[in-house]
Amino acid sequence: MSDKSCAERIMDHLSRREDMVDELFHALDNDEEHEEYGDPLDFLYSGMPLAIDKITVVKIQLSTGGPGDWLEIYMYDTGEFEKVVYHFNDWFDHASVNLNNDSSLYRYAEMMVEGMYFS
Repeated sequence: MSDKSCAERIMDHLSRREDMVDELFHALDNDEEHEEYGDPLDFLYSGMPLAIDKITVVKIQLSTGGPGDWLEIYMYDTGEFEKVVYHFNDWFDHASVNLNNDSSLYRYAEMMVEGMYFS
């Protein structure tokens, strides 16, 4: 556990991850084994990803322009929601917030998505 927040640590972590993938692509491009990970192609497909999730985003526009608001529903192929995000914008300003599942707008999003996929 670090004393720094993720916001303070993200660029360092990103840089290390980029360096690792750069090394793997270098080995792949030169038909070499990677000294730590072995076959670079095998590692890129099987060793590196913890999981690969496909997420669909459904957007429900509630209003447009001066100001506008909408919902974005992020859901897995199973139909399970990952999250529902409420967006509000006015010209060159934008804000968003994740909704709790006890929110009436979250319930509305569930109703709309269920109607889309099961009617």
